[in-house]
Parts: sequence; C-alpha cells; structure tokens
Amino acid sequence: MSDFRWQAAAKTSIRTCWILGIGCGLISAVLGGLSITDLWKPWWDSAIYMDLARSILVRGDYTYQGEPHTKYPPGFPLLLSGVIGSFGWNHAILKAIGVASWVGMTCLTPFLFLRRLPPIWLFSLTLLVSVSPVCLFFGTYVLSDLPFTVLTLLCVLILSGRNREEPLSRQRLVWGGALLLVSCTFRLAGVTLIAAWILSSLGSRRHGSAFLQRLKVSLLVALPAIVFLVGWGIRGMGNESVTTHGLREGVSYVQEFFVEDAETSGSSAAGVSGMASRLLDNIPYYAGLVGSVLRGSNHVAQDPLRSGLSSLVVLGLLFSLISAKNRWGLLEWYLIFSLLLCLFWPAREDLRFLVPLVPLLIGYSFLGCFEGMERLASRFLPARKGRAPLDVLGILFGVVPAVFGLFEDRTLIGYHREETYMTAGVEELRAISMILKTTPAETRVVSDLAPWVHFWSQRKTYSYPGSSNPEVVYQGLMELRADYVVFTSLNAPNVPNLLGALQAHPESFEVAHSEGKSVLVRVIGW
Repeated sequence: MSDFRWQAAAKTSIRTCWILGIGCGLISAVLGGLSITDLWKPWWDSAIYMDLARSILVRGDYTYQGEPHTKYPPGFPLLLSGVIGSFGWNHAILKAIGVASWVGMTCLTPFLFLRRLPPIWLFSLTLLVSVSPVCLFFGTYVLSDLPFTVLTLLCVLILSGRNREEPLSRQRLVWGGALLLVSCTFRLAGVTLIAAWILSSLGSRRHGSAFLQRLKVSLLVALPAIVFLVGWGIRGMGNESVTTHGLREGVSYVQEFFVEDAETSGSSAAGVSGMASRLLDNIPYYAGLVGSVLRGSNHVAQDPLRSGLSSLVVLGLLFSLISAKNRWGLLEWYLIFSLLLCLFWPAREDLRFLVPLVPLLIGYSFLGCFEGMERLASRFLPARKGRAPLDVLGILFGVVPAVFGLFEDRTLIGYHREETYMTAGVEELRAISMILKTTPAETRVVSDLAPWVHFWSQRKTYSYPGSSNPEVVYQGLMELRADYVVFTSLNAPNVPNLLGALQAHPESFEVAHSEGKSVLVRVIGW
C-alpha cells in the first residue's frame, strides 16, 4: 500500500493545528456571540444549576429545596456561583460560559487527530465543529455540557501525549489526574474517561512492561476522581427521603440508572432483560442522532441516511484499531464508553447527550472516510495522483455540511434573539410571580416544570407522577399536600395528564390566576 497517507498526515504540525483551531474558533465566537442575549432561556437542568449556585452564594451549603443535593455534582454550580458573585444575575454572561467553552472545544479539535488526518481534512473537521448547530443551540443555555467537553478533551490530550509509546512525564500525569477530578465534579459521566484511562494504560507499555506497574500508574492518576465519585455515591445513599416522584431531582444517577422507570416512585429494578431492551431500543435512536450531528443538523430524526452516516464512526474506530496495531488508545476508549453509557441510559435527552462527543463523532467519521478512500486510491492510483482526489473529498466533506449548518445557525441566532421564543415562558413567569407575591414561604406547589417554578417563586415545588391515568396523578397531588398547581403549554406532552386530573375532580381545585395558556390553580380540598 502507498505511504502517501502517512506522509501527508506527518506534515500537519503543531503550528498548523493552532492556526486551524484559533481561526475556526473565531467563527464559533462570532456565531455564539450573535446568539447571546440577556433573556433567560429556560431549561430544566439550568434552573437547578442556578438554584444550586444561589444555595452556595446565599446559604453557604449545597442544598436543593432544603434537602442535601445528590444528583448534580458541584463543579458547574460552583463555577456559576463565582460568575454570579462577580457580575450578578446577568444571563448574557452566564450564557457566555457555554459559548466560550464551544470556542475552546473548537481550538482543541485539530489536536485530537493531529497524526491521523492531513491538514485539509483537519481543516474540514475543525470547520464543522466551529459551525455545529448542536453546539450553538446548547451553548447558549446555562448547562454544563460544553464546559465538561473542554475539560475532558484537554484531559485526553494531556494523558495521550505526543506518542502513545513514550512514558508520560510526572507533570502530565498530575495535570491529567487533576482534570479527571474536575471533569467528574462537572458531570458524573466523567466516569467514562476514568474507565478509558485505566483500560488504555493497562494496554500500553509506556509505563513499563510489568502489569502491576502500569496498574499502579493508572490508579494513582485516577485516584482523586475515584475518591470523589465514591464520596458522592455515599452522600446519595443517605438521601432516600427525597427520592419520590415529587422530587425527581433528588434521585441519584445510580438509582436512576438501575430502575425501570425513574419517574415512578418505587419502580422495580430494570434487570438484565430491562437493560437489553434499553440497548435494542436506543441503538437505532442514537444512530439517527449521530447522523444528525454528522449532517450539521440540530434536528432530531431517524431516517436511513442518518443511520447510515453513523456507520462511518464505527468504520473510523475500526480503521484506528488497524492503524494502532490492534490496540485502541485513550481517545477511542473514551468514545466507546461514552456511547455505551448513552445506549444503556434509561432517559433520552435527544442531541444533548452527544454534545461532549461532537468533535469525536465527526473526527472518526472523517477517519473512516479518509482511510477507506486512501486504500482505494493507493490501489488504483499512483501516489501523487491519489492525493488530489483525497484533498478534494476532504474539502467537500467539510464545506458542504458546513454550509447547511450555517443556514441552520442563522435560523437559531434569529430565534434566540427574538423575544417571541419566550412568549410562553413569560406567561408562566407571570403566573409564578403571583405565588411569590401572595403566598407564605411554606407554600407547596406542584408543576409540570418544577425547577423553573421553584427557582422563580422560591417555594417548594414538586413534580406530579408521570402517568397518563388521571386518578394516579390526582392521588399524587393529594399525597404531596400541594397548595397550588402551575402548568403551562411549554411541557405539552405532560399537560393533558395534569389537566385530566383537575377536570376529573373539579371540587378540589379553583383557578387563582391565568396568563395565556399558563394557569395557576389553587387546591381547595385534600
């Protein structure tokens, strides 16, 4: 086989990567900056993160609705508390955290595939990350996904080193261990990076030929993160009092992972059959989502084209295994474990779950295309003539999806800059403000979007049972001893369930206030 592929890749220097990263990072900065406004963009998790940040700032503890919080680790709320303490409740600055993280992710992208793709393909890869509608959409919400992405990618680069056969310096190991720890404090999904680091270290001889020596190095680096995860798990074990359908935010991720239905109180364990069923259901679902990422789209859809595109990622992983002489490194294992976590997870969060993997999914799809085309070119074309078609394909694979992505970015920017996208949210906030103005602090509220209501009303707010049976929902409301019920059309799939319970028992409720389709209902009978 011709060696022009490796000669081309070898010409990609560190300087070239910096030029590509910074140049494309400026594109991300412009797109993200245009989408930032001071309008609050509601999201379930963002309301909880901001409330936890307020808990740190005001009460000096880490509680949610007066209970020790055990679901979301403290890293991102601590970051928010520092920003809020310095600049106040400025939503534009809070959104800028996500945009800045997207820029950082774009700058790091070419370094991930430095010795695997030639410069033109690296440019196309970095360009697609810089205009990714998925990153633009989630980057302007107050969420931990993109900050977590920057931390994990930086950790991967430090712990991978320039050559997977050379021992890592003590300084790199210390910095890598620190980033592993911080990543886990931002999102518990950092456990996939720990597993990838240990497995890749044990499979490499860079720290000695003795297995015990390699095990010692890998565990020492991961030890701070492992200690944190164990401590966080112990903290969650003592929080059983709030693990009900009324406060799902109190259910730890470990509990949520192993039950059949995390939204139902007392749900039974999933078991082997339940886990297998999840896997079979999630494979085609996430295949479609990966295809959306590769197409430069923020739309969730399952179709043959999207599912077929996702196979390119698998092809790239297989080629990387061949190129690495039957051994995967940290980057490959991290992608594999992260995808497995998505496939076995009980809840579907659409494209958000794939945000930390955007550079890897695009990168390995490119690697699959490039390796396959290179093998065909080396078989049928002379080395010099083979480079030109590959370069042309590299440009097309980057520019064409980027153009479609920019059209979608333009729509997203216009959407986020107009107040119309907040119309229903404004209606609900007005309804919630009536609770804050007219009720005592001990008032208990039930809502289909409980974190929003709690954040803005500062009253204990619970979710109702996720059941389509009105009687089950009604009994849940009675058990929670709610004083008020707030619901809105924003969470449309669940509104009929709650509305059905209210209509079935009109003697127990009365309308206290309404704002458009957002309604505040007083409970008058338990």
